[in-house]
Amino acid sequence: MKTTLKLTAVLLGVVVMVSATMTHAQLPPGPHFTFTVPLVLNNLPTEIREYIVSCSVGTAGDLTMASGSTYATISGGRVDTSVVVNVTLTARGGLAHPADATNYACDLTLSNGSNSVPGDGGVPRQLYLSSGSTARFTLASGATYRPWARGTIPR
Repeated sequence: MKTTLKLTAVLLGVVVMVSATMTHAQLPPGPHFTFTVPLVLNNLPTEIREYIVSCSVGTAGDLTMASGSTYATISGGRVDTSVVVNVTLTARGGLAHPADATNYACDLTLSNGSNSVPGDGGVPRQLYLSSGSTARFTLASGATYRPWARGTIPR
């Protein structure tokens, strides 16, 4: 069976919830960034039962300022939805204000949905797709494969 994966324009928009007059001491309540990720997957193998969309913000050299993830189950081998990922900053280090973030990254991971750990007798968690450039299963001819997006946060 061939598998078709289509991840369309991973990032639709970023909402930056910060006033230009705020200081670093006035960290507003979160979420500070909201990512809406259109996700279309078809004909996935039956063992793939969960998707995880993770988004991070920071600077071009360091995207670890803050992150957030959204998990959901997959049934019937398909997903066609817009995934919302909220990112809230915490007061830590020199990058503690939404205005400090200049860049973002969003990634898609697929898994078997297992929460089992080695030694508990269950089926171990298996990741089938990571943020790299190679699928871990066969894609249909001409299928789009782009499980990530990177860019500059619009202001």
